Amino acid sequence: MGKQSLRGRQKMKAMNKMVFAVAGASLLGLAAYLTFFINTTQVTTSTAGLHKNMMVGYDINSGDVIAAYSWDNGELLKSESGPDAVAVSKDAMCMEGGSENSKGLSPGKTGTL
Repeated sequence: MGKQSLRGRQKMKAMNKMVFAVAGASLLGLAAYLTFFINTTQVTTSTAGLHKNMMVGYDINSGDVIAAYSWDNGELLKSESGPDAVAVSKDAMCMEGGSENSKGLSPGKTGTL
């Protein structure tokens, strides 16, 4: 009985080593793949201004309610396309720093109505 159980333990140890070797090789392969994938993608490409002119030439029809604001002329409530805004915070202002060197809407100091 002693020899039988010894062989069983030896077989189990060999099987565990094999499982750990396969798991380690799989993790190593996954790490190598992800390193290659991350290093070959272009993460420097920005699409921040991609949809800036999305409203140009768009006709409002079939029940769509769309409003587009520029804030470059300094009017907070006036929209370029669609309905104008009803209210805005008393502290809101148009400031430099919008997308593609345009002005953007800032909530001001408190950002409350």
